[in-house]
Amino acid sequence: MPAVALGEGTLPGFDVQVNDATGAARTSAVTWNDITGRGYLETSHWGVLRLQGS
Repeated sequence: MPAVALGEGTLPGFDVQVNDATGAARTSAVTWNDITGRGYLETSHWGVLRLQGS
C-alpha cells in the first residue's frame, strides 16, 4: 500500500484498543471509539482524528 501524506485538515480513521490479560486469557479491553471490540476486523466503528497545524 502506498504511503499517504497526512496534513492539516486530514481526517484519518483511528482507534486504540488496550487489552489486559491474566496469563494467556484476556480479562478486559478498553477502546477509544469502537464499542463493538471488533475494530480489528473492519474500520466502520473507528473514530477520526482532526489534524491541525500548530
